[in-house]
Order: sequence, then structure tokens, then C-alpha cells
Amino acid sequence: MLALPDPIGQAPVRYWMPGSISSARMIPEMPPPMIPAMIDMVGSAPGVLQYPWQVIPDKYIGRVEDAQTAGQYFLATAAGENLIVVRGNDGELRGFYNVCRHRAGQVALSKGNRKSLQCRYHGWTYGLDGCLRAAPEMEATEGFAKEDFGLIPIRVEQWGPFVFVNLSDSAPPLADVMGAIPSEVARAGYDVESMRLVERRDYVIECNWKVYVDNYLEGYHLPIAHPQLYKELDYDSYRVEEFRYYSKQHAPIRELKPGQEIG
Repeated sequence: MLALPDPIGQAPVRYWMPGSISSARMIPEMPPPMIPAMIDMVGSAPGVLQYPWQVIPDKYIGRVEDAQTAGQYFLATAAGENLIVVRGNDGELRGFYNVCRHRAGQVALSKGNRKSLQCRYHGWTYGLDGCLRAAPEMEATEGFAKEDFGLIPIRVEQWGPFVFVNLSDSAPPLADVMGAIPSEVARAGYDVESMRLVERRDYVIECNWKVYVDNYLEGYHLPIAHPQLYKELDYDSYRVEEFRYYSKQHAPIRELKPGQEIG
């Protein structure tokens, strides 16, 4: 039996190879994304960041409303990994690698609602809890046990309508990463739980995502790049607060002078 160390902190995992009881973990091309982001993590280098929590927005066919009832599931991508998020019969929202443990075929090709998940290659069938339920013609195979070959789980949490996934077992809980963000949003009067998708817009940025985000995380460019916004803000009071896993940028609205109108 061959078992390779998992590069993202999980225990070694086996894949069945016909004609042999040897198997090995399929190693991803690179570590998962390392910060909460609604950005495709293309171009990330190994070891740059830590603690991966990535939201699956509608861009990746994934929101809570897409998996509300038992058997309902959707597909998503994080760090180049194909994932499936499914609502179990017990009401639990679970996530797995969308990879059959036999020959690495997909167990789902699009979102939908099913009582089980079946690979279209050799018919291996999994329950909504990820356990292998059926493996045709494998009954007499020496050394094979269905309980050893369930779908590989991933961590799934949610905040309001947003589903977050994490490909690392050692990362802190989502609540720790988000810190005061949920409470600040609530104090501002926004009911995140009641939010629903109204519109989708895609912006294609032809650069490494870290370069784009780095340029965004400062207000120095406001007077030149956003003159209208600059006129409405008290720019001298612009502040950037840094926290363990995120930063906060804010500035008060400029007070209107007598007779002055907004805009």
C-alpha cells in the first residue's frame, strides 16, 4: 500500500487502482487559496499566505439557496480543485472533492437534486453523506472495503447566504477569521440572513489577483482615480485599520456647507 503525505494537512488518502491494492493521494497542483475572497485564486504561489477560507459566490454556482433541501447540490472551484456542496438528509451542508475514489471521475457534472451521487465512469455510488454505497463488481476484490473509500470531505461553513469552504484541517474556524465583520454589518442595519441574489456582474482582471487587491487596499488614489467619491468623503479622516485576518478602510461623509447639495 502506497500512501503519500497530504500537502494540505490531511491524513494520507488512498485511491483504488484496479489489479493492485496499492493506492495514493492525488496531490493538488498548488495549495488552496489562503484568505477569504470572492476572487479566483489563479496565479497563487505555494506558501504565500495562510489559513484558507474562500467564499463560493454565484460565479462558482454556489450559494445557500442552491442547496436548501435534502439532496440539492451545487458545484464549485477553489484553488483549481473541483468541489461539490450538498445538503444531506439530516439537513447538514457538506462539502467534498468532486472526485470518485476509483478512477478520479466526477460524481456530479452540474447542480441538481439527487438521492445519491454516482460516478459516470464505473457506477460507484455515494450517499449524500459521502459514504460509498455501491461499487459494482468489487465485492470479491481482496483488501477492498467500501468504508475506506468515501468521498474526501472538505470544511464548509456559511455566513448568511454565502458558503465558505476550506481545504485545510488546520485553519482556524471561519468565525475567527471574520472577526468583528458580522457584528459590524449587523450594527449597520443589514440583515445578512435575508439577503438574496439580485444581480451578477463579472469583471475580468488581466493580472495576478494579489497585485489587484494590493492596489485596492489604500485610499491614496481616491483624489485622482475617484474624484466624485473624493468630494463626498472627509479625506483627511480616511483610516485603514488592520486586524489579524483582514483590514478595514473607512472615512466619514463630508459635512455639507449651508446651501450645498450632495453631488
